[in-house]
Amino acid sequence: MENVEIITLEPQDWKQYRDLRLRALQEEPHAYGSTYADNVKNSDESWMERLKDASLEKAQWLVFAKHNDTVVGMAGAFAQKEIDTAQVIAVYVVPEERGKGISKLLMSDILTRIKKNKFVRKILVDVNPEQEAAYNLYKNYGFEVTKKYNMILGDGKEHDVIQLQMRIE
Repeated sequence: MENVEIITLEPQDWKQYRDLRLRALQEEPHAYGSTYADNVKNSDESWMERLKDASLEKAQWLVFAKHNDTVVGMAGAFAQKEIDTAQVIAVYVVPEERGKGISKLLMSDILTRIKKNKFVRKILVDVNPEQEAAYNLYKNYGFEVTKKYNMILGDGKEHDVIQLQMRIE
């Protein structure tokens, strides 16, 4: 897509991250395990710290899509306790920019960054199957279904959740 770049944000840019994350949680609560109510309470320092930790790209990753000087999407990941596993989280593109390939740019970039960690052997992502576009995005990147379960998501309701996995050779 024209004029879209995938970037990282510096800790001093925390307000852009906070605003996008809170918007995602408010607009799509059924797509996330955390809630708007919990995240809106986070301190300024916690938003800055998350960006600082992600900038090291060792156990956390966070990338953003910028279009015409506005942050319009994000994708995150973190290494789980099992050092060989990374979990993709917080994939979001603002509704007015969807359908333009931004989520593909975000996924491609974050997967490339995760794969640079020599310890990671598999990447997981959980998705509410009601989020059909997200589910298809992950399947198109080679993720395969490993299990299905129920979970209370950010809207406070129980939903089906599908866990998908990608193995790294």
